[in-house]
Amino acid sequence: MTAQKPKPPQENQPQPETQPPKPNKPDQYVYAIVPNGRGNRIGARLGVVFNHKTGGGFTLYLDAVPIPKDGQIELVGYPPKP
Repeated sequence: MTAQKPKPPQENQPQPETQPPKPNKPDQYVYAIVPNGRGNRIGARLGVVFNHKTGGGFTLYLDAVPIPKDGQIELVGYPPKP
């Protein structure tokens, strides 16, 4: 019994495409609204938001937890610049 040699790939066969995985780009960046005595201003960026693929919600990742002012935390989201 002899071992069969593998057939060389034919030139017309499509080759599988190998593309590097795309990095996850957030759908929005999260900022805190901070009162400053003269009105409100946007504070530092606190994290990112990823929308659920089904459209039923989102996942919020925070790098810091804001301290509530009078029991409230106001967060705003802005889409990333293209």
